Amino acid sequence: MATSAQQCTLGDLFKRLEDNINIVTHQIRGGERNKDGKSSFQRENYWDNVDAVFKMLSSETTKLSLAFSKKPFPSVKNTELMVSELEKRVLTLVSLFYSMPVSEGATLLSHYQKAVLQVLDCLIGFASSLSETVHSERHNDRLKWTGSVWEASSFVLLKDNKQCVRKCLSETAELVQDALGEINEAGETDGGIEGLQMEPDDLHGEIATWSDQDRAVVAACEGLVKTTKAMLKKSRECVDKRGNIDCESAVSTLDDFVSLTSTISSRVDNFICCIYAPVNYAALIQNGKLLSEIIDKCLQFLRDSDLTSNEDIKWLDFLSQAVTHNLQKLEEKTKPNNDQG
Repeated sequence: MATSAQQCTLGDLFKRLEDNINIVTHQIRGGERNKDGKSSFQRENYWDNVDAVFKMLSSETTKLSLAFSKKPFPSVKNTELMVSELEKRVLTLVSLFYSMPVSEGATLLSHYQKAVLQVLDCLIGFASSLSETVHSERHNDRLKWTGSVWEASSFVLLKDNKQCVRKCLSETAELVQDALGEINEAGETDGGIEGLQMEPDDLHGEIATWSDQDRAVVAACEGLVKTTKAMLKKSRECVDKRGNIDCESAVSTLDDFVSLTSTISSRVDNFICCIYAPVNYAALIQNGKLLSEIIDKCLQFLRDSDLTSNEDIKWLDFLSQAVTHNLQKLEEKTKPNNDQG
């Protein structure tokens, strides 16, 4: 009877731990922030403290996990001490998160927020698994969530806005490269969609493929996507060369640019979805214009910002002309009098 009471009390401790972490997780996920100044902010010391608390979270999790790896389980008093230490580390992490000035950069804050939430979500799962261990002596979830906390705690954090912006641009460039690969794959099937199930009343049972005009149109599409890729490549080079994190206005410039590029991937996707046979030329041109529009805006932003200088005018002009050329080519190739390519 005493054992049953202790198990219930241990379960209550872990439920309280889970609930407490849930509360702070909800607050951080909701985007609550203190817009404090950065006059007293010491970047290097700050990130050293963040690294240290991540390691301590992993360590405290390991202690609890090992303590409940087999019976006899620790007493309620000893368990409460271990739970308290873990909660202290959680509160330290939350306090650190809120003490980072928003002036360090929105892109950095988003990256940092995701890392913190990943650790907290894993800790919630870990706390829940301990309750299960106490009540049912099942250890699979405890081991799984212990490993998840270790992995989340060892996540390599990017620690300035410039690095985070460059990461975002690289990720967008990878998605654009995937789109180019999709165009090549579509060429291998002549615009047909592999695995497409024909309707029962289809008399011919044939998958639609590209006409000669379609092939010429898709070549123009590929040119526009390649221009997008080139713009992103040059953008990353500009960020590497002139991106600044020591001036609030320069940090904002980086954030504004990455925000502007955030729609590129979806616009490329919408554009590429239109290349499959039977090709819808009207939809293709519409999405081509939307893609061209965002590339032009990005190029103009770069021209007007401190991310470029006079030495960049040549390639900025070249890419602007490439956007215009490829869009005009697309419009020309989709005209009815281009049936023969």
